[in-house]
Amino acid sequence: MAPMAYGDGTIEERGTGRWRITWYAAGVRRRKTIRGTVTDARRTLRRALVEADRGKFIDHRKVTVSELLDDLLDDYRAKLQDVKTCEGRIRNLTPFFGKLLASRVGTNTVRAFVRKRKAAGVKDSTINRDIAALKRAFRLGYQHSPRKVVSVPYLPMAGPESPPREGFFTHEEFMRLRSNLPPEIAQLVTFLYHTGCRVGEARGIQWQSVSFEDARIRLLKTKNGRRRSIPVTRELLELLRGLRLERDQLWPESSFVFSRGGKRILSFRKSWENACRASGLPGRLVHDLRRTGARNLVRSGVAEHIVMAIGGWRTRSVFQRYDIVDDRDLGNAAAALDRYLDAKDSARTGLKSTEMVN
Repeated sequence: MAPMAYGDGTIEERGTGRWRITWYAAGVRRRKTIRGTVTDARRTLRRALVEADRGKFIDHRKVTVSELLDDLLDDYRAKLQDVKTCEGRIRNLTPFFGKLLASRVGTNTVRAFVRKRKAAGVKDSTINRDIAALKRAFRLGYQHSPRKVVSVPYLPMAGPESPPREGFFTHEEFMRLRSNLPPEIAQLVTFLYHTGCRVGEARGIQWQSVSFEDARIRLLKTKNGRRRSIPVTRELLELLRGLRLERDQLWPESSFVFSRGGKRILSFRKSWENACRASGLPGRLVHDLRRTGARNLVRSGVAEHIVMAIGGWRTRSVFQRYDIVDDRDLGNAAAALDRYLDAKDSARTGLKSTEMVN
């Protein structure tokens, strides 16, 4: 039987109750075989033509993982998240998954990826971050309209991760480290030490966010998307005034508070590593300053919910990982209990003496 023209497509009988419909979408010929009546075939073709006219037709069978990862990167950019980190995850995933069809990725595929990465000596925590990025890419594909994937497969993690780091700086260590850093990096690090702010957020602070009148920095763009206000200590206020004066005199067009020659500081890994070695603190991370900031604020008597608001922690469970307890804290707790009990004993002894006199 010759194909029957229907709109901009055709319907061809391929056997009893089987129909092949043909149409064009974005200049590409599409074909699909269905079972049912000729009315079912017409309905299916009509729906396909409507989607083609709207530019909404996506053949999920031909979508590659590489396309999903491109969408993931676009999502990071749109949400002003850490694009460099996302690019690193994509570099890890692309050699294995890039050319694969998304519809062919499943649990066994991911397990093969895990085995390959482990054989290369990659830590479970790193592999887990890569898989989490892949899972997010699939979720974005599923949420896309029309859907680029029909479902999000189960993507198992590599294994349990190591306990979170507990590194922090004592005040003496911080002062020693700061003295070995270049001036522009020492200024940024001082801000991190006082506030517990994320380094990416601190690097992006612009002068329009700084208020000298009420000693506040108001962040409009943060990792979790919530605006927040950071109080400024006396030392930081003097630091900011000096930086503003320097900016006005040397590079008045610069908008960034922490800059290198008027330009935003992007990376200072080498300076940091050199300073850590010179200070006798090899292997320490910039992120340890965030733990230090949280710890110092709590021990200075600031309520936890206020510390969370300053540093941008949304949940108490995550914040508690930053409030590190060490042996000195435990000793201080014992000393505080001793003082409390001694006061109770003194009060009790004084009460007995008073009763005997009476």
